[in-house]
Amino acid sequence: MAISINYPDKIFPGVWQSYTISSDEGPPQGEIILEGKSLEQRVIPMREPKWKVTFKLPKDCAGKKLSLRFKNTAAQVEDTKTVDSL
Repeated sequence: MAISINYPDKIFPGVWQSYTISSDEGPPQGEIILEGKSLEQRVIPMREPKWKVTFKLPKDCAGKKLSLRFKNTAAQVEDTKTVDSL
């Protein structure tokens, strides 16, 4: 009954991001927030229990806070990272 997000070593602005979410209890639902503004994202099924979330970061977001909030029927995860500079 867990949910977790696999982050890359670096989070760069202006490029598409693709993170793997492990969710034992079906598809995860959630949002991606950059400095208080929700970003458009897609959750793509892989082989269960893995899912892929994809989204694009704006070019001018280096140093800003990126928050990911996802949940399934049994658990939730919320984490905040800082966007790196190129």
